[in-house]
Amino acid sequence: MIETATVTRPSFAELFAAHYHALVRLAGLLDVDDPEDIAQEAFSRLHTRRLRDDGAALAHLRSTVCNLTRNRLQPDP
Repeated sequence: MIETATVTRPSFAELFAAHYHALVRLAGLLDVDDPEDIAQEAFSRLHTRRLRDDGAALAHLRSTVCNLTRNRLQPDP
């Protein structure tokens, strides 16, 4: 009999607790005025989206933080 490893994905609350502060720091390093809002928006967008690969949540969050920061820093036309 072959046993397979069961991988449990972290809950949304666990993901938030583990990575929120790092994402705030990332947004701060990218020189945005409101890094907490950027991190919260990234988690909000993740919460409303279903990823094909649950292991990609952190990468998705980091990309979202970078994109949101870039959008905020662009001058209005």
